[in-house]
Amino acid sequence: MAGAVQAETIGRQLVDQYPITAWNSPTYGLTYLPPSYANSTAQYPLIIFLHGAGEVGDGVAGLNNLLGTALPQKIAQGWNPQAVNPIDGRTYEFIVVSPQAPSASRWSYSYAHLQHILRDVQARYRVDPARVYVTGVSAGGAGTWSTVTNNDATFAAKIAAILPVSAAGTNTGAEEANIPGIGGTGVNVWTICGANDAWMAKANQFVGMINGGNPPPAQPAVATGIPGADHTAAAWNAAYDPNWRSNVFNLSAYEWLLRSKRGAALSNTAPTISPIGDRTISAGGSTGAIAFTVGDTQTAATALVVTASSSNPTLVPAANVVLGGSGADRTVTITPAAGQSGSATITVSVSDGSLSAARAFALTVNAVAATGDVTVRVDFGPAAVMTSGTGWNGIPGYSAGHGVANAVDSTGAGTALDIAITRNFVWAADRGVASSALYPQTAQRGWVASDLTTTGAITISDLDPAKTYDLVFFGSSINDAWVSRYTVGSRFVTLDANNNTSRTATLADLVPTAGGTLVVSVTAESGGTGCLNVLEIRSRSGGNPAPPPPPTPDPATGDVTLLVDFGPASLATPGNWNNVSGHQASPGVVNAIATNGTRTAVSIAITQGFVWSDGSGVASSALYPQTAQQGWVASNQHATGKVTIGNLDPAKSYDLVFFGSRIEHAWIARYTVGSAFTTLDARNNTKQTATLRDLVPTSNGTLTLTVTADSGETGCLNVMEIRSHAPSAPVSNG
Repeated sequence: MAGAVQAETIGRQLVDQYPITAWNSPTYGLTYLPPSYANSTAQYPLIIFLHGAGEVGDGVAGLNNLLGTALPQKIAQGWNPQAVNPIDGRTYEFIVVSPQAPSASRWSYSYAHLQHILRDVQARYRVDPARVYVTGVSAGGAGTWSTVTNNDATFAAKIAAILPVSAAGTNTGAEEANIPGIGGTGVNVWTICGANDAWMAKANQFVGMINGGNPPPAQPAVATGIPGADHTAAAWNAAYDPNWRSNVFNLSAYEWLLRSKRGAALSNTAPTISPIGDRTISAGGSTGAIAFTVGDTQTAATALVVTASSSNPTLVPAANVVLGGSGADRTVTITPAAGQSGSATITVSVSDGSLSAARAFALTVNAVAATGDVTVRVDFGPAAVMTSGTGWNGIPGYSAGHGVANAVDSTGAGTALDIAITRNFVWAADRGVASSALYPQTAQRGWVASDLTTTGAITISDLDPAKTYDLVFFGSSINDAWVSRYTVGSRFVTLDANNNTSRTATLADLVPTAGGTLVVSVTAESGGTGCLNVLEIRSRSGGNPAPPPPPTPDPATGDVTLLVDFGPASLATPGNWNNVSGHQASPGVVNAIATNGTRTAVSIAITQGFVWSDGSGVASSALYPQTAQQGWVASNQHATGKVTIGNLDPAKSYDLVFFGSRIEHAWIARYTVGSAFTTLDARNNTKQTATLRDLVPTSNGTLTLTVTADSGETGCLNVMEIRSHAPSAPVSNG
């Protein structure tokens, strides 16, 4: 029988040996015992963790390879595996056993080895036989599946639940053929995988086979995708993070495991629903989508039924209460009847089919006189650095429900606007650069942030649907290489927050919903985190903007628009277009033609070659002639293309409008001039553009554009518009 090696530890775990054959051939591994183990006689739940192919190793020294990811890494970093059982409310500590396969195997252990390892571990340690769990990543995920697919009902009966993470399928075809029989083993199954991982499809397939098997499982198997994650440590590190919660169960992996116990049926408990704060809106407006979460320890969130009612049907008819969302993340949107004001109690209920729970909140509808155009400034971050004084609205904290009603404008006058966090950010901190270059120092210092697992959202309500709005974003964090993405509907803009003191990003001409709402999502464009310190909301009268007519020169200023088509010579666009054909450095176009047919002094040249040109943009004429939308030039990691625009007027400012399109390829292009940049998703694009505004040429009249890949390895450019205008007047931040 194997055993611990002289109580030596690596990463807070015992160096241990376990048998992997019937004749007790040993293998090394790590065993974690809870702090209370030595002074207790209790039995403990057991987690057997199976590593991926990249964590194989030999001897004691090789065990360090286990500490690079997932559960052994969490323990090495100081976390003591434990969780609250959602069934009985007690806290349980885990024994964790992590056997290591030798380098020569280039894989991980499976049922053939675990039958001997479990026998040994149960003989040497005080393991609760009703709470034995198996989990593993990648190759170890395949090994996890093997524990219940090898026709050994006796061994499967010792396992309460399995948790394959990013599992690389199964080890054999015979094991996969046995997947439909897992329901008959009594083993509960939850499989987690990166949503972008090629193995995600196999995870969904397996869950479908289990739930459609004969017999079906008592508790349906579930597959969960981690948004944005691929087959990398990012997926399994998230899955084994005790703070990560699934949008299906709203439980951590460890809490979910504790739900399963051999010899005990799961008792039914009532579902849960998060609190919903009271709302005050203006007559003629809407609450917008109010976010809340539902959950149940026995029933998947997708199976929960949500209903809502109004205590005042005259003010809020039943048809005007609209439910949305799915899974754990739900919304309710309330639109009062036209011409009505007053109050109502809105009750939102959730049911699992037998038990239910409810939350009620007060809705107040005020009649508000129409107001002129305003600017509303909002400060996000911790309460300790909220900005006070005339013209500021502070939203302290980072969780849904925090907000401000009847926000004040920059003069201190009240408005009808409500601004609320409607989806949790991951945290708030005082880490922005301590500067007052644009806003008060407190506003520039504090932020809320999203990361790869949590996407924060802000809902702006009671906007005037007859107006358009510009949203100005400011983000700053000290020495963090973060680029934030701010998205409203299908439009987004990015901002480099690293040590930022004065840069902002703007989404212009936004049109609210008919109910008067805009929803802003904050995500990480790069660097793993996206932050928001300040949001400005600027209204503009005049209704929704109509598509601009073709530009013509202003006789007073001589301002013109130039259209430039990039791509193969075979797709050159006729008419008042400037064709820069091919992808190599070339003189391009001199004396460029304007849209009105007049010649200018402007030159456009490729001054640093692109990697290639092609005609695989979407064949559409939604914005420009089809030839212009089809052809493109592209940069990748091997070649970065540059375009120089010469003979511009240094006394003027210029807007550059970019269009990129590529069939099916997930390319996001970045267009950079000096320190300013913007991005555009080119995948199947037919009408989206990106703009750099108010660019000032050098003293000799040039602007240089660099085209790179923001994501997807390649960035393309099909069309560029060059628009001249008089320099913009400075905008006051007062």
